[in-house]
Amino acid sequence: MSSNVIQLPATKPTVRDMTRETLDAVQAEFDKYIVFPSDEARDAVVLWAMHAHIFRAFDATPRLSIRSREPGSGKSRVLDVLEHLVPNPMNAAYITPGVMWRKIEHGNPTMLLDEVDTIFGASGSSSSHRELRGLINAGHRSNGKVPRCVGAEGVHEFHVFAPVAMAGIGRLPETIATRSVEIVMRRRQPGDRETRPFRIRCAIDDLRNAKKQMEEWSKAAFSPLTMMFPELPVSERAADVWEPLICIGVMAGDEWEERARKACITLTREAAEKPPTLAVQLLSDIREAFGPDDVLESGELADRLYQLEGGRYVKGLFGTRDIARMVKDYGIASKTVRVQGNPVRGYRREYFEAAWEAHL
Repeated sequence: MSSNVIQLPATKPTVRDMTRETLDAVQAEFDKYIVFPSDEARDAVVLWAMHAHIFRAFDATPRLSIRSREPGSGKSRVLDVLEHLVPNPMNAAYITPGVMWRKIEHGNPTMLLDEVDTIFGASGSSSSHRELRGLINAGHRSNGKVPRCVGAEGVHEFHVFAPVAMAGIGRLPETIATRSVEIVMRRRQPGDRETRPFRIRCAIDDLRNAKKQMEEWSKAAFSPLTMMFPELPVSERAADVWEPLICIGVMAGDEWEERARKACITLTREAAEKPPTLAVQLLSDIREAFGPDDVLESGELADRLYQLEGGRYVKGLFGTRDIARMVKDYGIASKTVRVQGNPVRGYRREYFEAAWEAHL
C-alpha cells in the first residue's frame, strides 16, 4: 500500500528576511577587501550601496564621501567594490558638468567620482568647478534640475537626481559635505584583521551574486519603503541624508536597525566635530575682525585679519581679492560704502549676518 506524500509549497521569504540577508551578503563582500575605521563606517557604506538600488523611493539621496588625510587609506578600494554592487555604475576620476547631467538624465547611473581633491582642492574651498558643485548639490533632491540651453533658442531642464559617491584626500566643499555621509579612512595599522587582495578576476563572481541579490531585494522593498517614515535620531539636513539608510535598517529589523541608528549618530557627531573649512573659518574671523564696527573698508578688513592670533592670514599671500572670492559663495560682495564720510569699497556687518547665523 503506497502512501501519498503531500508537498507543501516553499515558504516565500519576507521582505524583512530578504533585507537582512542581503545586507549581510553585501557586508561580507566589503569585509573581504577593506578595513574600515569603524563598524559604523562600514555599516553606513553597506546601507548606502543598498540605497542606490531604491533611491527613487525617497525625496533625497545622500552623497557618500570617502575621504582621508593621506594616500593609501583604502578610499579607491571602496569605490572599486561599489562599482560591482551598485546599479549602472559610472566610475570617473574627472568629469565635466555637461557629461554628468546628460549621463544622469539618459543613463540613470550611480556616479562614482574618484580623486575629487583634484577638483575641489584638498581643503574643499576651491572656487573653481562651481558648476559641478552646484550639480552635485541639486541632484541630492528628487526635484533637482539643471536648466541648460539646447540648440539656438531651446531650454531643457535636465533631471539630475542620482546617487553620487566621492573619494579624495581632504575635505569636500561644505555645501556638499552637509549632504553627505562622511567616512574618514585611515591607513592599515598593526593589529588590523587580514583582508584579501582585490582582484577582479577572483572577486567578480561573488560580487555579481551579491548584486543580483540586491536587485531581487529592491523589487520587493521599493514599494514598502515609499511608505516608511521612521523616527530619526537627527533633524533638518542630516535627516534628509540619513532617512534612506535608516529606513533600510528598520526594514531589516532588530540588529540592523540598531546598527543603522548607531552609524547615523556616530558619523553625524564625527562630522560636526571636524575642523571648519577655510571658508567657514574666514567667516568666523571676519566676525571677530569687525569688532564693534558696522562698516569696514576692504583693505582695513584684510589688515585686521592679518593681526588675528594664529597667523592664518599672511600679507602678500592673502588679500582683498581672496576675501572677495571666498565670501562670494555666501552671496556676499563688497560695495561702495562710506567710511568717515568717504566713499570706498568695503563691507557692512549686515552683509554677513545671514551667513554667520547659518554657518557659525
